[in-house]
Amino acid sequence: VWQPPGYFHTLYRLLSPFVDPRTLQKVVIVSGDGAPGGDADRRMSEVVSPEWRTLLGLGQPRIESAYSEHFRKEVQSARGYEFAPYWRFRLDKDREVAVKNGGPPWRRIGRELALDMTQWDSAFPDFWEAN
Repeated sequence: VWQPPGYFHTLYRLLSPFVDPRTLQKVVIVSGDGAPGGDADRRMSEVVSPEWRTLLGLGQPRIESAYSEHFRKEVQSARGYEFAPYWRFRLDKDREVAVKNGGPPWRRIGRELALDMTQWDSAFPDFWEAN
């Protein structure tokens, strides 16, 4: 967990007795200055990757935004995330799987697992055309 808010530590101490010890061993909390060469930088390099800054988008701009009907406002994307290239990549992968399987690239699901249209904010209008 990278730079959790102050209340996280209290909540973590309260809930950890109820969590399986094997699961707790997997939790790594990293706080402090993420400057290159610092303790937090070294820990993140060990746990995530030496390229952790790029992977997390640290220091990168928020490139895109979309209007959310749910929040009724413009919502920023994650730092460094660009939807269009990712979506093209995802569609290409879906096409590959569809060709390989001779059908849709996803498993067939019943109505009970489908999205609840009353909750869908339609932030990405091409979603249904692609899926």
